[in-house]
Amino acid sequence: MLRRDRGDGEPPVDWRRMAGVAMVGAVVGAPLVGLLYGVEVGLGVLVAALAATIAVAVRSVPSAPGEARGRLRLLIGVNVAILTVTAVVVIMALR
Repeated sequence: MLRRDRGDGEPPVDWRRMAGVAMVGAVVGAPLVGLLYGVEVGLGVLVAALAATIAVAVRSVPSAPGEARGRLRLLIGVNVAILTVTAVVVIMALR
């Protein structure tokens, strides 16, 4: 599925699709990793997933329709806030 040629001139494997797969894997895997290796590691995986989500969303703003740009920026802000809180918790837990 990742190597399918869509016939639109885009490369068969594009960064958005790969980032999406990584984000979903990290969000789904974070609780399992947390149970296996500790809360700090699970939250670290969640931080990575949130950072990838923010990166994809920021790169998507210019191509979003006009009415969706405001909502997308709001969701980027929410993700940044969650990322900040999670990163602070990880740093405090590692002390």
